[in-house]
Amino acid sequence: MISCLKKLNNSNATQLETQLSEVRAKMILERLESKKAKLSDMNKTLADLESRLVKVQSKTASAEELKAAEELAGSEELTNIETVNNAEEVELTQSETAEEE
Repeated sequence: MISCLKKLNNSNATQLETQLSEVRAKMILERLESKKAKLSDMNKTLADLESRLVKVQSKTASAEELKAAEELAGSEELTNIETVNNAEEVELTQSETAEEE
């Protein structure tokens, strides 16, 4: 681009060379703007995908916590049932022993 400007200042440059240099500079600027717009869109997409990832990870974590809580509750319930069964067996044994005496 600097070389284009130097050519523009050169007194030997013809009008056609000057126009050609201006068109080249304009094309370069247009490509630069296009690349900037594309980068901006890519950054927006990246931010959107990152926010979706956070949501999915939090849902997954919540689901895992819920599953763990259900498993814990199920094991506690099983333990409670076993405790009740053991207590009933002890009562039966005690009542049978009392009847035998």
